Amino acid sequence: MNNGVLIQSKNTMVKVMCGANVQDVNAGMTVGQIKDEFGEVLNLDDQAKTILNGQEVDDDYTVQENDSLEFVKPAGDKGTK
Repeated sequence: MNNGVLIQSKNTMVKVMCGANVQDVNAGMTVGQIKDEFGEVLNLDDQAKTILNGQEVDDDYTVQENDSLEFVKPAGDKGTK
């Protein structure tokens, strides 16, 4: 019995960003699954680096609740030939 106390579930969402695009996704997905499912919505670049909580991770990493995942597009090489 919880004596009338409201028990709220934990935040199981992960914030995913790519440039100005932001999407909340369920924790428990791998980075690869997120790329497959949300790549078009986020306008992901094939060469984007995957940064999780400030550290680069691989596609097989499983995101956890409250993680922050960012896909960073490579900078252009202006003026090079």
